[in-house]
Formats: sequence, C-alpha cells, structure tokens
Amino acid sequence: MYYNKNNTPDSMQKTLEFLKSGEAVSGEIISQSLGVSRNAVWKQVQNLKALGFEIVAERNVGYRLLTDQSHLPDRLYPFLVFPFLRTKKLGNAIFWEMEISSTNDKATELAKTGAEEGTIVLAETQSKGRGRRGRSWESATSKGIYLSAILRPQRPLAQSSPYTFLGAYAVVRVLEDYGLKAFIKWPNDVYVAEKKISGVLTELSAIGQDIGHIVLGIGLNVNQKEFSPGVPATSLSLELNRNLQRAEVLAKLLLYLEEGYERLKKDTKWLIELTREYSLLLGKEVVVTGGMELEGTAIDIADDGALLVRVKENIQEEKVVKVWAGDVSVRQKQR
Repeated sequence: MYYNKNNTPDSMQKTLEFLKSGEAVSGEIISQSLGVSRNAVWKQVQNLKALGFEIVAERNVGYRLLTDQSHLPDRLYPFLVFPFLRTKKLGNAIFWEMEISSTNDKATELAKTGAEEGTIVLAETQSKGRGRRGRSWESATSKGIYLSAILRPQRPLAQSSPYTFLGAYAVVRVLEDYGLKAFIKWPNDVYVAEKKISGVLTELSAIGQDIGHIVLGIGLNVNQKEFSPGVPATSLSLELNRNLQRAEVLAKLLLYLEEGYERLKKDTKWLIELTREYSLLLGKEVVVTGGMELEGTAIDIADDGALLVRVKENIQEEKVVKVWAGDVSVRQKQR
C-alpha cells in the first residue's frame, strides 16, 4: 500500500471519512457526494471491512462504522496516519505493508529507484527485522513502530557520522514527551530503567565521496506486554501502564526526526553533545567485543562520533582507544 499525502484521497479513504462520525450514512448520499455508483460505494465498504474496520449495514438507513477503540483496527494505514502528521516533508509519502521482511531492506530498494527524500516505510510486523551487527529485532504484530526513513543529506561521506545518532535523538524526545527518562547506549540504542525500548539501524549508500542516501530504521516498543525470556526490554505501555495510539506516537517520532535532521544541516556538534548528555555508558567500566576486544572505562564521545575508552596497558600506563564499531556493554561487578 503506497500513499502520498499530497495526492487526492482515493474513494476508499473518502468513504471512511463519511463514516468516521459513527452515525449511519446512506450509500446514496456517499455515492452522490463522491460521484460514483452505489455499487462502487459497496465495494469500498467491503475493502474497508477487509482492512479490519467493522461496518454494519442497517436496512433503510445506511452504513455505520463501529468507532469505539475495541472495534477500530490498530493499524498504521497511511490514510489513518496522515491526519496526525505535523511534519513538512517527512512522511508525506508512505509505503505500508502488513508484513515485510525488513523495512530497511524495502526502503533501500525504494531509495535506489529514486524515491523522494522523506519517504517512509512502515510495517505491522517484520519477518526478518534486524538491528546492528545482524541481530534480530522482535516485531510483535501491530504492537510497536517499525519504521525506515529515506534521507538524502547533501554532505560528504566524511561528515556522515552524526546521522548515526539522529534516530536515538528522536526517540529520546518522544519518551520525554511521555514523562520518561531515557538513556542512549552508544551508538544508537535507547534504554528506559535499564531496559531496551528502541533500536536504531542506520545504513548509508555512497556516490563517490558523497552521501547518496541514508536509510534510517527505528524500532520502538509501544504496546508490547511480553518479550522473549532473558531479553531486558520494555515498552511505552509497560512504563506508563496504559496502551497508546501508535499513530500519535509515530507522528511525534517523525516530527522530532525531521526537526533534528534540519538542525544537522546547520550544525552537527549539538547532536554529539546531546548523545554525551544522555549516554548510558560514560563514566562506567565497559567491555567491547566484536572486531575489537578490550575492557576499560568509557570516558567520552569524540566529535567524530567514536566512543573513547580508557584502557590500562599495565599498572602504571593507560591509553585512550577510539571505538568505531562493536558491541559495548557495562562490565558487571564481581560479587
């Protein structure tokens, strides 16, 4: 399902607009207003029902949509998302699927075929959702936000590192809107109460020495109540003790993502400083694995985005190592 916010809504969306009040509306009134046949209206009602909307036909009265939350489908259909958006460009074009292998893979495909900047890919679930270093990402159906955005910053590759932190910034701002204190685990995971609530995967394509496009993938746990055993994870619902409207959360996320993206066009230092401020690792003993194996103290995040770790070479000597990639965890204290 592919929609563009600036296009004239199709007849299915227009039919839904007539029914949103919850009052019965005759098929004749809808058909006359839309300039289509009664049979065309009936077909659109059937399409809406197939998407999960509960619509009853009342004899001699018309169609009525059951509008209480228990009957409305919890789906991020583009035509349901658009009314919530306050962005200028991000999310104006949305590709949605019920199930997809990976939103990042689809966004990469669209980016390579010329999709406009600001296009986003949404899915209700991912069969092969992934995080950094090929790890899988749990994508409970219609519980979280599984999103990838296509960005085309006109910058040289040498200036690409700040974009790694952009997704985490947007998530942190959303969580703060809901009164939650969040921390960023370098480079781009977000934690609440020492439990992971969001993961970000940034993938870049180059044209020569310049950035061609960036696919920024974000997984955010919204209404999940359960996670796989042994996974220290949480969700907005668990932290707030209530379910949230995912379209509203998505709109906030896209707004902060766009705001941060625009700020990066003028200055990049602010994002590195914010990542330091919200860091889960700085000042702690850490273990780095995956490509680089070391133990030490995380002391800073460099202006180029690298994590700086102070390592003891021997009893008297220390050195500072720049960590560009790998898995970083807080070293557990011996009991």
